[in-house]
Amino acid sequence: MAYLIRPIKDEDIPELNQLDKEAFPTMWPATNFKREMENIMAHYMVLVDEDVSAAAKPVLSIWKRLRNCIRHDTGTIQQAVDCPKVIGYGAIWVMAGSAHLVSVAVREAYRRKGFGELLLISSLKEAIKHKCFEMTLEVRVSNIVAQNLYLKYGFAIKGIRKKYYLDNHEDALIMTLDSIDSPDFTSKLEEYKNSHTRKWKTTPGMAELAS
Repeated sequence: MAYLIRPIKDEDIPELNQLDKEAFPTMWPATNFKREMENIMAHYMVLVDEDVSAAAKPVLSIWKRLRNCIRHDTGTIQQAVDCPKVIGYGAIWVMAGSAHLVSVAVREAYRRKGFGELLLISSLKEAIKHKCFEMTLEVRVSNIVAQNLYLKYGFAIKGIRKKYYLDNHEDALIMTLDSIDSPDFTSKLEEYKNSHTRKWKTTPGMAELAS
């Protein structure tokens, strides 16, 4: 299977709206992806399944589309249009040399397969490309899995935002990663990407942003 992380396109918005409802069912207001595309501070990257993208082309048969849907939907045959090509996204805001990780979301069927980490890697690469020196984020105090991932990449807990989440008034930890523009971190990030590729046996280069 081949995957690609690339900048957001207009054609992605319907699937992103669906993904957002699945990943953040209690979030209000919902993300306005069209407006975010016009926001010069916002940088959205989508993770797409290249097999499904190819299957959507008219030159390929309906049987291949159904086969792709069967493979990605635990054996349940669906109509080809129900088989998503956008399976995740990551978003950062860039302000005065600081990148804020707005969100990382992955469809439920694709979770625990390394895609969240892949989107984090690409978000960090995007921040470095825009000459940021740090990245900050908020994470629920109960989300230990996400916290451990951020700690692995060098994020440190810097504070807490009380009752930050509107759905249940849960607190958020503020985490920051400094010196992402340093040669040392750039080298470490490349090692993380290579390690991720070996672990999950992903297609070489899939962590790179498409131009």
